[in-house]
Amino acid sequence: MTGSDVDRSWTEHEAKFSPPQRFELPDLTEFGAGEAETRVLDATYHDCADLLLLRAGITLRHRTGDGGPRWTLKVPDSVDGAELVRRELIFPGAAGQPPAAAVDLVRAHLRGRALAPVAALRTVRTRIPLRGNGETPLAEVVDDLVTATRGGRPVAAFREVEVELLTELPVAHRLLDEVVDRLVHAGCLLRSAQPKLVRVLGAAPPQPPAPRSGGKHPTVREAAQQAFARSAAALVRHDLGVRLGEDPEAVHQFRVAARRYRSDLRTFAPVLEADWRAHVQAELGWLSAQVGPVRDDDVLVQRLRRQARSLPACDAEAVELLLTELCAHRARARERMLDALRGTRYDRLLDSVENPRLTEHTGQLDELVASQWKRLARVVRGTSAEPANQEFHRIRIRTKRCRYAAEAAYGRHNARLARALARLQDVLGDHQDAVLAESWLRSMAQALPQCAVAAGELLALQRGERARCRVEWAAAWQDAVHHYRHR
Repeated sequence: MTGSDVDRSWTEHEAKFSPPQRFELPDLTEFGAGEAETRVLDATYHDCADLLLLRAGITLRHRTGDGGPRWTLKVPDSVDGAELVRRELIFPGAAGQPPAAAVDLVRAHLRGRALAPVAALRTVRTRIPLRGNGETPLAEVVDDLVTATRGGRPVAAFREVEVELLTELPVAHRLLDEVVDRLVHAGCLLRSAQPKLVRVLGAAPPQPPAPRSGGKHPTVREAAQQAFARSAAALVRHDLGVRLGEDPEAVHQFRVAARRYRSDLRTFAPVLEADWRAHVQAELGWLSAQVGPVRDDDVLVQRLRRQARSLPACDAEAVELLLTELCAHRARARERMLDALRGTRYDRLLDSVENPRLTEHTGQLDELVASQWKRLARVVRGTSAEPANQEFHRIRIRTKRCRYAAEAAYGRHNARLARALARLQDVLGDHQDAVLAESWLRSMAQALPQCAVAAGELLALQRGERARCRVEWAAAWQDAVHHYRHR
């Protein structure tokens, strides 16, 4: 899956209304309303038999009547009040089987489940463009008359009014808010932000039920349930962004979710079935090995681009050659990662992380945090007066595990400790990034002699960064010690 498999994509912002009977749209002239245009749209929605995609807020449809036949995948981004924000991706193609590229994007949800038509909608749409004070449309009001069938039988008929942005400009967002107010004052009822298909099938798309909370004092088992549920949901949520490959942050958050889950397996070992824990620990290690090289290259690209701005202009060509080599390495790592994410091994791993096997435990959460802290403190005490790079790396790993344990526990004292550990982790992470960058630059100085001077200058910046971190880490550690002692 690459960006080239998608014909178009953007973020959709819209507000939906249920107009009362005999409702007439108010005069929208002051918003730069253009001439109304009416079209007939025919859409067929595809989902699993149990509406798995819809329950996750996702819709996949094939539609004709507006710009030619095409498939549209809509994935929820956020809900801001009554405004529904979704990522919309367009794939060209005729009706029938959904495009493989679209199915791949929702694989983390499907995991081998079959898709089939679940409803057909015919929409008589009247569209009114809104230009504000300019010439270019900023938003549009659409007045839809919808009839729906399922299995050839009529199941719903309704009218819906929408206001949708056509651009991300701030002036367009202000225009949307003003038009929403006008429609509300005219008597149009602002609906909860849900896709049309929800109205047709009569079921809201609930998220998976959250684990039962133990309030301010949850048991270890309850805290484990909530921690695992958050990380499992984050893996699925960021999977699509990883596959699209447009934003490095998606890979970052995906790897964080996997690492946090692995860390929580250690923290909550007393309430986990041992065989299940060992299996998932190994499988998450496998997943991290697929994703890690891509994320490491992303970090290195961003780091070198930022640092290269301080180099003389005469080094620009050599720096670009270095970055080209690095990006090619990342592209190969990304292909290996995607191959792994398209396999049944990954599907089964997602099944496992969503269904942790818990046992009973009578201990306290603070005891688990204390256990992780003792391991961290023991590693710190065992370091040299001038810690080697590998010693810093071990401290960083232990810091991360202790931080995740504190975040999974409850109480302000643990939250303060987690924040202090996050600051320590940042310093140690910067040090590790510099170590990895230095190693890569040394290898490139040998492989690409014409880049040796630029690589040497960048190497010097890495050494400076490591020196800074070595000064700052002791203070960050003492701050963490302070917060632990005052828990």
